Amino acid sequence: MENDEKLLVTLNKFTHYHKTSVQFLSTLKKIINGIDDENAWYLLKTFEETSKTNILEHFEFEERIVFPAILMAHASLKSIEIILDKVKHHGMILEKVEQLQAMVAAFSFPLDDEKKTRLVAVLQSIYDLLDRHMKNEDQTVLKIMKQSKTVRSRMAQYLLDL
Repeated sequence: MENDEKLLVTLNKFTHYHKTSVQFLSTLKKIINGIDDENAWYLLKTFEETSKTNILEHFEFEERIVFPAILMAHASLKSIEIILDKVKHHGMILEKVEQLQAMVAAFSFPLDDEKKTRLVAVLQSIYDLLDRHMKNEDQTVLKIMKQSKTVRSRMAQYLLDL
């Protein structure tokens, strides 16, 4: 595959992950708003089963392809701070997703008020963290990717090397 094609695949993959994240946010909001509904519980179980895998895949892509390309092309204090911040957010989000998985495994529908409150708090936390992470990433990482041909070139090279 040519470098330009690999680059297009890379950018499409990054865009796909962001679209998937937007869908996650929409699903999370439906679950939070309908937590008393049995359908929301089943939606939550489906979401919980796939969310960690999809989120991990997205974070791994960023940490193995996107972030190294940015650092190799534009190593600066600002780029290092941006990437460290993103990696820190990845950890915070994954911690909450693991907490959600443990709760879903331990709870059953219908939920009592205390479990419902705890579950909604974790779901809302995941929603807030993902939403903030995506918006910030669009303003920083995606902006760097779009503006720097060197970053895009490095990303394509990293994919060729995989």
